[in-house]
Amino acid sequence: MAEKNSSRRIESSLKRTRFLGHLGLVAGVFRELEVDKLIDEKLPKDRIT
Repeated sequence: MAEKNSSRRIESSLKRTRFLGHLGLVAGVFRELEVDKLIDEKLPKDRIT
């Protein structure tokens, strides 16, 4: 039974690594295409001070 739990932990860890890698790729493309600047330009922030 211990082997099964160990295998699940490794599988879970690999899924998290792939997911975080995917987020890194998405964030890089997001920045490269300057989507953040476009969003800021089209949807100005209303700041409450």
